[in-house]
Amino acid sequence: MLLIPWVALLLGAMLLALVAQMIHTDFGSASHVRRIHEVRSIDVVLLPLMTAVSFPGYAPKREILLVLGAVVPALRRQWGVACLMALTITGDMLALAAKLVFAQPRSEDLTRSIVRIYQGGNGSAGFNFPSGHVVHYVVFFGTISFLLWRGLHSTSAKHPQIRLALMLLFGICVTLILFVGASQVYLGYHSLNDVLGGYIVGALWLWVLTAVSRFWLHADTAERHRS
Repeated sequence: MLLIPWVALLLGAMLLALVAQMIHTDFGSASHVRRIHEVRSIDVVLLPLMTAVSFPGYAPKREILLVLGAVVPALRRQWGVACLMALTITGDMLALAAKLVFAQPRSEDLTRSIVRIYQGGNGSAGFNFPSGHVVHYVVFFGTISFLLWRGLHSTSAKHPQIRLALMLLFGICVTLILFVGASQVYLGYHSLNDVLGGYIVGALWLWVLTAVSRFWLHADTAERHRS
């Protein structure tokens, strides 16, 4: 039942990435560095927005979220959920392995230099394909969305505040997945091909994790009900 909405979400995310590719501006040679401040003053909407979307995927925020994702349910003795969230790190490992296999060097353009200055950092190095940022978002936030969806179906309508909180978190996770590809293209970190590859790899691995986890999540839920 969830297949069609997830496919629609991924297709929408890919379409947004395509739009971002069309409006992405590559300033070319280093002679245009003097235009950095001009561009930053003009792009007061998209640049901060796209930077905010990609922000949770940068180190050390990514690692902190990964740890919290596993520790919080473990403290609540939700061992199945904690195990599934801990396994989301395998998505990052899969993305790294794919990068090493394809070994496509990361390209550099002035837009990326602008983003580095805007963020006050040095950016990331390494290989391009597939986008590790996109793979991480699809697997990590996709897993959280999957768990939130299960929570919505198991939460009684007598608890509207809880349902509202779950729906809000679900909407945030889906939005991040939807826009991360476009943000990476717009910011100049990845090409459209990198992003599409990230969505495909991430979606396949998310399907594997959620399909396998249904067995122990069902047992975990039954155990809580008995207790």
